[in-house]
Formats: sequence, structure tokens, C-alpha cells
Amino acid sequence: MGKPHRVIVYVDGLNLHNGLLGSGLPRWVDLTALGRNVLRPGQELAGVRCFTSRLVKNSKDRKEQGIYLEAVEAQGAEIVLGRFGAHQARCPHCGKEWFRAEEKQTDVNIATRLLADAHRDLYDRAVLLSGDSDMLQPVLEVPRLFPGKRVVVGFPPGRLSQEMRRRVPTFWITNPMVRRSLLPATVATLAGRKVTAPPGWL
Repeated sequence: MGKPHRVIVYVDGLNLHNGLLGSGLPRWVDLTALGRNVLRPGQELAGVRCFTSRLVKNSKDRKEQGIYLEAVEAQGAEIVLGRFGAHQARCPHCGKEWFRAEEKQTDVNIATRLLADAHRDLYDRAVLLSGDSDMLQPVLEVPRLFPGKRVVVGFPPGRLSQEMRRRVPTFWITNPMVRRSLLPATVATLAGRKVTAPPGWL
């Protein structure tokens, strides 16, 4: 029997979070456990990377996100932060303009790490957990540039890219996968303090 395929899981953090929230599923998910639960026979987990940005909405959302990121980092996931930027929007009907927050850098960060990790031969298979069709091109580039390597896309609940589904191997993150991957209600962080699941997350 040959060596198991090394798998790195790349998580589009807000895409997964919003999919879970919209589907009424717990958001207190251990991303390292989820990574193990999406493996196939003959595969081993080589790493989990979570790509997200700090929320800028209200202090409650930002605080809860911070607690969650500390909890998943303590289980072994790497957190890669982008940022939110202001984007000017305009109503096509009344012409009113306003600024809204827009996540920046996450797509670029995921694409960069997918290709850089392949170049460094850190994985044989990559699993991208995202329903964002903007990620299609880097997903297609990996096997083209690095023959023998492959990327599989896992759609979060309620998230789907038909173009991804047509062109690359895909699967759904199911309710049982999520429920098998939950963090304990209280987690000890890398800093040595204890954090508890925010209300409604577990």
C-alpha cells in the first residue's frame, strides 16, 4: 500500500460562516475536525488554513468572531487575515449613494496559498471549502501547473457555484459533517485563557 495523500484544507471563513448561519446550523465548528471529516480513505490531513477578515460591523459581532478564531486556532487551524474596505454603492433607482464594507484580500490570499503550497510540494490534494465562483481559476491552475496535484471544492450549506460544479470535483458539507465537527462548549486558547461559545453558535 502506498503512502497516503497529503491534504491541506483551505477554508473561506465568511463563506462557510454565512452558509451555516443561513442554514440554521451551529457555527461553533472545529475547522481541524471538519478537515478530518472531509478526508477520503488513503488521505491524511497536512494542514487547515482559514481565510477571513475581522468584522467591522458592531462590537458584538466582532467580539464573537474573535472568540471563534481563537478557539479554532487552538485546535491547529492557521488563521490568515484579509481586511474590509469601504465600497461606494449607488441605488439605480433614486441615485442615493452610500458606503458599505466589502471584504478584501481573502480571494487573493487563498489563491496565493493554493499555488505557493503546491509549488513547495506541501500537499498532494487540496480541499477548498467555499461556494465562491471567483476561486475557479486558481482551482483550475493547480493541476495544470503541477501535474498530479488536484483541488476538490466543498460547498458550505446553502452555497453553490454551478460553474465550479461543472468544471471541478465537488461535494457538499453536510449537516452530519458539521455536527461531527463541533468544538467543545469551552475551549482553552493558545494564550491559556478559556473561551465559551457565544449564544446561538452551538
